[in-house]
Amino acid sequence: MLSLPVAVRIFVFTGVTDMRRSFDGLAAMVENEIGQNPESVAAQSALDRQQWLGALRMPGRAEYLAALDDAVSAAVGGKQSPADALGEAAKRWQAITARLGLDRQRAAYRHGMGLE
Repeated sequence: MLSLPVAVRIFVFTGVTDMRRSFDGLAAMVENEIGQNPESVAAQSALDRQQWLGALRMPGRAEYLAALDDAVSAAVGGKQSPADALGEAAKRWQAITARLGLDRQRAAYRHGMGLE
């Protein structure tokens, strides 16, 4: 069970979201679609947390994210089961990685995460 402080507000957007957008693009969506100020205390407290999801910084980034976006859209749209959609995305990710080179991708990922 997830336990959050009373002051924490969470906004859930149930529409299709292109996660390849920049932070500015996602902030604009919060403001336009949800009607909340992304600079609000609630949004800022979420961004200040130690747990965060950073942008993927490596060759093929757009291809990886497009494969994931297609899988989520297929699952949410009822075109595929979530398991089948993610299985398809995994196959596409493996093909992208094989084409770009596993060792090169590992090195780029480690560099992008500041581990090297």
